[in-house]
Amino acid sequence: MVLTKLLILNETILPHNNRYLDCDISCTGHLFLHERDKSFSIEFSALDFENTPKIRYAYRLKGFDKE
Repeated sequence: MVLTKLLILNETILPHNNRYLDCDISCTGHLFLHERDKSFSIEFSALDFENTPKIRYAYRLKGFDKE
C-alpha cells in the first residue's frame, strides 16, 4: 500500500511550499495536522493485487482513537 494524495479542507496538498509535506506523500513517514485542519482525506493504492478479497485496511488517529 502506498499513499497517493493528501487533501486538507478539499485542497490538494503538494510537497514543499507548505507545512505538511517536505516530500511526496508516498515517502512520508508521519503526518502532523493542526486542530484547525478539521477536514482531511488521504488516498492510497494497493501494490499487490493477489488475494484482493483478503486484503483489509485499517487506520488509527493517535490522540483520537483509543486503540
